[in-house]
Amino acid sequence: MLKRLIPVIALSLVLAGCIQADPPVAGAQNQDIYVVNCVSFEEKPVELVLYCADAGQILNQITWSSWSSTQATGKGVSISNDCEPSCAEGSDVISAVEIRLLKPVTSESGKRVFSQIEMQYDKVQPSGVMDEVLDLPTDVFN
Repeated sequence: MLKRLIPVIALSLVLAGCIQADPPVAGAQNQDIYVVNCVSFEEKPVELVLYCADAGQILNQITWSSWSSTQATGKGVSISNDCEPSCAEGSDVISAVEIRLLKPVTSESGKRVFSQIEMQYDKVQPSGVMDEVLDLPTDVFN
């Protein structure tokens, strides 16, 4: 008889408010984080256009070793235009690159996005650097 009463007692306690599910954690939010890739928000893109106006530098073949709400790290290939003698006639400079995405912010669209990229190249770039930090767009082009 007691076995049959346990479910009834449990249901009565739930209905009376004595047993409750854990409340949602205050401030809990969607942990999705993106990077703006010109016209879209992307998670873990395999290709990232850094200069949307002319595609003057593209990171591709990206593999991400970590992707969290605070930073992302990965490796890929950088293809940059050396703009010699002009950007229209320039040649591609191809380099291996280590990538870190940092400084998450909330975009005007309400999505969490990384706002900065750090890159370490395997050889000197047309700009004369081997390490570079750039601000990223925080919203897509409309």
